[in-house]
Amino acid sequence: LLTGFYLPDQLLLGFFCSFGFVFSYLTLKKLLSFANIKINLWGNIVSLIVLATATTVPFLMRRTEVYEMCIGLGFCLMMMSLYYFLNCFDIQIKKGRNLFLLWTGLLFGLTVCTRPNQLIAIAVLILAFGLVNLIFLKKSKNLILKEIFIISIPVVAIGLMMMSYNYLRFDSPFEFGIHYQLAGNNQNEGSVMSFRNIMISIPNYLFCKFKFAPLFPY
Repeated sequence: LLTGFYLPDQLLLGFFCSFGFVFSYLTLKKLLSFANIKINLWGNIVSLIVLATATTVPFLMRRTEVYEMCIGLGFCLMMMSLYYFLNCFDIQIKKGRNLFLLWTGLLFGLTVCTRPNQLIAIAVLILAFGLVNLIFLKKSKNLILKEIFIISIPVVAIGLMMMSYNYLRFDSPFEFGIHYQLAGNNQNEGSVMSFRNIMISIPNYLFCKFKFAPLFPY
């Protein structure tokens, strides 16, 4: 915006992932505060190491050519969403609460823009928001519905804009370009997501020995 040039992809992906890492740590601290759990210095160090290595971020950093940028930005926005989402349960936040809820909804909507499959996770979080406020915080149903409506406004607005863009570009509001990809494999046939892969993945993840790769992250 200022210079007229784009940042290098590797630098930009590193920024997204680093920002997401910071908010993942803040999210963990918020969860621990809700449970009244305090951890010492070594606990914080271990938490940082686990958060840094337990995601696919190291694999994303191996290359930044096609989809890695969207995944990195999606990770960043999802971690931001979770942090501000947890803060929505803070009963001490009263002044400007509606703006806070709108900001959380905006992050939810932007997260879906980066990775449309995140819509399922966002729907589950909004449902959980209503149930926790009803069962544990004992808020009135009218207030809960009002707050869910406020959070949903940006999500719905961004969703409609994204569907309009898809329609203008691909003649279908539900087409995100998967059928127009130029790839070595035919993207219109088969799918990498299948229930039959579960029986293959379970033993590979749980029972096979570790294998080190010659390239980062090894």
